[in-house]
Amino acid sequence: MSNKSRDITQASARPSSAGLVQALPLSFSRRQFLAAMSGLALVGCGGAATRSTISSTPGSQKAVEPSEPVGYAANHPAISYSDAFAVELSSDSARFHRPVSDIWGMEYVSPGSRARFVSNAESVVIQLHYSALLAMPSIYNGVGCVLVDGVLYTTFEQAYGYNGALDVRLDFIGMAPRLIEVLMPYAACVELKRVTLDAGASLLSAPARPAIRCGFYGDSITQGFNAAQVDQTWAYRLSAANNWQMLNGGYAGYPCMPEEGAIFAQTPVDLGIYTIGFNDFFTQTPLASFQANFSEWIRGYRSLLPDLKLYCITPTYSSVSRPIALEAYRQVMRDVLIALDDPMNVLIEGESLSDRDEAAFPDGIHPSDATALQIAEALAARISA
Repeated sequence: MSNKSRDITQASARPSSAGLVQALPLSFSRRQFLAAMSGLALVGCGGAATRSTISSTPGSQKAVEPSEPVGYAANHPAISYSDAFAVELSSDSARFHRPVSDIWGMEYVSPGSRARFVSNAESVVIQLHYSALLAMPSIYNGVGCVLVDGVLYTTFEQAYGYNGALDVRLDFIGMAPRLIEVLMPYAACVELKRVTLDAGASLLSAPARPAIRCGFYGDSITQGFNAAQVDQTWAYRLSAANNWQMLNGGYAGYPCMPEEGAIFAQTPVDLGIYTIGFNDFFTQTPLASFQANFSEWIRGYRSLLPDLKLYCITPTYSSVSRPIALEAYRQVMRDVLIALDDPMNVLIEGESLSDRDEAAFPDGIHPSDATALQIAEALAARISA
């Protein structure tokens, strides 16, 4: 479950007994990365670190290297957070939030949000907490990722219903600065508790994430189902290809909710992508109601974000059959955007983005990992910030 860089010897994820948003482009070379690191200021063992050692001798004070691992709380200034709508920080934890609350706890799911830092440690323990706030076992996916210098290093996971700690241990050969990023699962509630480094290691601030932030809105297809893990979702792959931050506001099972356009627009972004319509088709929302709801979603979004590009994607392929055909909902979206007559609203036909068969959509609704890559590549060729 890991891709190891050449200086990495081991990764393991094991249960423990125990706001704010900033990427290193994935195209950075190792040489460029090390050059960037050389200009960073060292953050020592003060602040929120749990241990520091000073010895006194007559006439002088001299720092002594700690002989035990040093823990840093989630709100330590060298640990940053990105690709998120919001994050609640305390000395106890970092918990991500999304703007739409519901009875299922979906606001605490934050697909692909990142906790980031740089360290030269040979041993790093990332202390996470899985909270059983998501009350929808049918949509659960608890696989998160750890990137080292922009490359997938290992994954971590816990089963649905687990409420407790998980330590993710990273072991390296040699002390050298490495960018470490923790990516949250696309369908689980996970908090960062602390980061523990081996004796004598340093904690530094990470380079900034890309300036462009893309808001992704919609249903389970936006959220990432049925990808094996968060870095296989089309929204993540598109964001990585275009060097964007990803703010994923996909909510599984949701139809077009007219009030949510204005809610999402309260979080500033540089462009938006709205993929909707399948659940309205699945539940057979009357076409007139869907038309009114979709129009209101767009108007509410534009009331706060009038000038950015909003790409509206009609439903992708599905083998599901209903009396009111899926194509009728696609046509409603076309008609609404024509009526609104705003050149900043851009229609993209979902069916045009990938193969259209059950091999590409194994459950008849959601793309396979290979199809998610197709969708991301097709969108990357059509979308600009």
